[in-house]
Amino acid sequence: MRYTLCGVAGLLASCSHVSTRHYVDVVNDSSDSVIALSGEAPGSETWKPLQLDGTFNGACLEGGYIGEAMVALPNGQGCMVDLLVEFVHRRALLISAVNVCKRNRLYLGRAWQQAMLHVT
Repeated sequence: MRYTLCGVAGLLASCSHVSTRHYVDVVNDSSDSVIALSGEAPGSETWKPLQLDGTFNGACLEGGYIGEAMVALPNGQGCMVDLLVEFVHRRALLISAVNVCKRNRLYLGRAWQQAMLHVT
């Protein structure tokens, strides 16, 4: 019995170093389609393209609530991420410091409206 408990404790300890992958459900409630989504750690200069899994047509995230995709962030990304959203009409939206551990659903149209409120 003691050896079994030691084996289980050893297995749990060895799994503690496994990095966690975070997922975000991206809902495009804007009127324009999204053609690309990239992410990076806040303060980094290296944007990584993110795969828009589950999109309606496989190429872009349709606008008007029809577009919804589960996005997997890179392993080891951590909870905080900056997202760069590129829309079909050459518009871009930077969403800074999203805590994906607390917020696992992101509405792009609402984020765009919030960004426009802060433009002077």
